[in-house]
Amino acid sequence: MASDGAAFAILDWSFVGCGTDSFLVEYFDNVFLGGAPAFVGCSTATIAQTWNEQTGVPEMGGRATNFAVRWTGMISFAERGSYQFMSQSDDGSRVYFDGDLVLDKWAESGNTWRSSPVIVRNPQSSHSIIYEFVQYSGGASASLSWDKGTDHCQQDQFWAQYFASPDMSGVMTAAGTPCQASIAYDWAQGAPLELPGRTDHFSVRWMGEMAIAPGSYAFSSHSDDGSRIHVEGNLILDR
Repeated sequence: MASDGAAFAILDWSFVGCGTDSFLVEYFDNVFLGGAPAFVGCSTATIAQTWNEQTGVPEMGGRATNFAVRWTGMISFAERGSYQFMSQSDDGSRVYFDGDLVLDKWAESGNTWRSSPVIVRNPQSSHSIIYEFVQYSGGASASLSWDKGTDHCQQDQFWAQYFASPDMSGVMTAAGTPCQASIAYDWAQGAPLELPGRTDHFSVRWMGEMAIAPGSYAFSSHSDDGSRIHVEGNLILDR
């Protein structure tokens, strides 16, 4: 309504998000996630996508090679604790948790990768998760999941994971005694029982929640070859 002088009315709208516990999904017609997305939509909190090599991506007119996808969401967790993300992708993928890059396998190959432990301190709040995927050629699939690794063991015990690769990729094999109170192994020239015949090029991850009295501590690792230590999600030793 206008009584005198200039008058105008404009109605417009724009896409602002997909709500809690769902993902905004963006498709890009390049492998760099650059420029404006070719398609924008919403998906559920479950990411498990496979694209047919012949028919490609319907949202991108059947494009089957050299594209990238980004899922962005605010996700709630049932309880506090240490979580681990697992990406099964062909080709590469990355995961960000609350702005921190926790898994980075941007590669021209497919595999299963697990992140280092991620600490959820406030489950009442939603947490930012960004999952990025790149497809170069061949088959294309992307799947992201997470679980509370310490659910497998009691407090003051470590859950052991063995991998037949040096970068903790591929299929994870749980230890014969999955929950362990301490870490002290000497395989010498042999192979772990969990990886028969694998004397080289393997990796192990131990995850646990320890009850430690307040104070100042120094962690030490004696290893051959390399090792890393994370405390409360922070990398404190990297050799």
